[in-house]
Amino acid sequence: MTELRPKLNPSCYPSYWRCFFCCFLLAAAVLTFSGFQHYFVIPIFEDGDFAANSLQIADAMRLQEIYGNYSRWEFSHPGPAFFYVYAIGQLIFHYALGICPQEHNAQLFTGMLFQTAFWSLSVCVIYTHARRWKPVLIIACLSFIHFQLCEQAFISIWPPHQLLMPFLCLLLSIASIVAGSRQWLWLFVLSACFCIHGHVAQPLFVLPLTAVAIAAVIYWQRPSPSSLKATHWTRVRNALWQRDVAASALITIPFLIPLFADWLKLRDSNLARILSHIRSHDEPDHTLEQSLNYYLQFYRYWDFHDAPESDELVDLLSSFPWIYSGWLVVMLLTLAGLGLAWKRRTASLRWLRWTSSLLLISILAQILTLKWGCMMDGEMFAFNAFINYAMVFLNICLFTSVLQCFLNQKAEWIAATVCCVTLLVVAAKPIHHDRWISDTGYRPMQGRNLDLQNGHVQLPADSWIYFQSPDPANDWILMTGQANQWRKDQLNVVVPDNLSIFFGKQRTIQHFLDRDEPHQLTSIEVASQPRVDSSQKFDGSFKLTSVVDLNDSVYTIPLETLASKHSGASVQTDPTTGQFVQMGGAPMVVAIPLRPTQQATMLKVELSPPTSDSFWLTLDVGATEAAHELIKQRQTLNLLLPPDWVNKSISDYGSLVIRIQLSTQPTPSTLLSKRATMGFRIHHFSLTTD
Repeated sequence: MTELRPKLNPSCYPSYWRCFFCCFLLAAAVLTFSGFQHYFVIPIFEDGDFAANSLQIADAMRLQEIYGNYSRWEFSHPGPAFFYVYAIGQLIFHYALGICPQEHNAQLFTGMLFQTAFWSLSVCVIYTHARRWKPVLIIACLSFIHFQLCEQAFISIWPPHQLLMPFLCLLLSIASIVAGSRQWLWLFVLSACFCIHGHVAQPLFVLPLTAVAIAAVIYWQRPSPSSLKATHWTRVRNALWQRDVAASALITIPFLIPLFADWLKLRDSNLARILSHIRSHDEPDHTLEQSLNYYLQFYRYWDFHDAPESDELVDLLSSFPWIYSGWLVVMLLTLAGLGLAWKRRTASLRWLRWTSSLLLISILAQILTLKWGCMMDGEMFAFNAFINYAMVFLNICLFTSVLQCFLNQKAEWIAATVCCVTLLVVAAKPIHHDRWISDTGYRPMQGRNLDLQNGHVQLPADSWIYFQSPDPANDWILMTGQANQWRKDQLNVVVPDNLSIFFGKQRTIQHFLDRDEPHQLTSIEVASQPRVDSSQKFDGSFKLTSVVDLNDSVYTIPLETLASKHSGASVQTDPTTGQFVQMGGAPMVVAIPLRPTQQATMLKVELSPPTSDSFWLTLDVGATEAAHELIKQRQTLNLLLPPDWVNKSISDYGSLVIRIQLSTQPTPSTLLSKRATMGFRIHHFSLTTD
């Protein structure tokens, strides 16, 4: 009986590097020509997600990044592999060669080359099973057309998009392994590592597919018939498999290093936050029907930021009957054709085994994506599972592979010609690089000479800025862009602790203070929302709030700073009392960036009531009432603040928060009290620490 297992002698495989370089150079040339202006001419200043990622890419250039991009669920995705790829490209194309005008241009160009390389490798996987160029040409053309219709497949470095081509290689390489080819084991491992680093949900796909790969390796190493020749080839084959397994294991080492570095933090690790989120969301957020409805949306090439208009599957099918009827016919023809091809042996055994492996992996991947759809948190946006376009192509590839079993030479020529012509038409379509590929309308304030709303500040290199906002929920997009530009201008930026999800803990005020290094800290605050003009370019305005010298033991807040931080307050001068801040009817709240201390802190406040009547003064430190007394005239308060009060305020609010208010009522208040207050005057405000 004839042994149906494939020969695993490496000499029987065609070289795929020629195929790789042809595909890569042609695709990269087309995409570079289409996006030439955005890669090499127009300087792009990122903000929002792209600026937050650029901050992490800058850390990766210093080999200091161990996390992936942030998630809106307040953890980071597992690993920084993509950031290190962009960091290498940024170093080469912007800093070394200087062909890209800004860092983000280099990141975009690197991302395009990265995606194109993985796409070319996916074509090579198919080529090693076809061993003829016409079937591969047809599939390659259909693949490029398909991913161009997705619009963001090759050109976007937005984290939800960047997984697409590695995930495609993951599916095709595992299909190749199942079909008995060992030479793509390394590609499966490499793709799996990038997928794991890229998204927290990827283990749901990678782990089952890895189990399939292990089972396939074991299967193809099973004993052969006990002849001398078979025994010899069994030993050769097993040695080759073991060599490839060992080489693939080495690929995982650089990907495991940042993961282990995080895991060593135990309860404070990113892994702990991910597991905590999973435990708190253990119930499925969506039904199987909703998940299927979501998955089928990708077969109509919907916009990447859309969400299903209806959760009812019947509504989707009735809205696009011709599209889904066509796909149903394609799937039925695929199954029928594959069965007929096996029955009549209309193609080589190698090609039939490859096609059957594609079908197996397609079914498994679609089951897993339906499971992912049920588990997905929040609204089901298209970008959440952009990788589904890889599964759509897997079905296209499956149909084309079955069709190849029945095409003669003349039909292959006709099909290849039609695909090439269609490819040229699609490739000629301009690529919309401004659709979430980068927020190109933003223009941050550049340089170290800062023209602020309330004056001009010149900062030397390596100065430290404490960047704040009264409305961080709406201003974080503006803040990330400006902070990233200040980084480029050799200025260091720290932000309040509640913005750590976007900036990282290493850029928070608490981390800065914990370092216990003497630095002058210039506090700058967002003064107004961005404005949009006729050219759709917007910027924001900023204001200086204070300069804190952490070398000094006495910290005096200028009266101008106190007035600028309170609505309705103003600095006035009286011939008798001198300069003072006239507060309106709101309490005075001051946030001072301090590090935790073991020593008492002396607070000195000089103030006076609005009239000669008696008023109740309440002074709170954090949520603790420090003073509550009756005052009738100008008075100086010297309060010794215990370290427990100071440290609790720093723990709760990220800084020492002091609140002062006057009222006619003797009822004590808390920090968050909304009780009506009286206007008063502040003559002096200082803090003395040991």
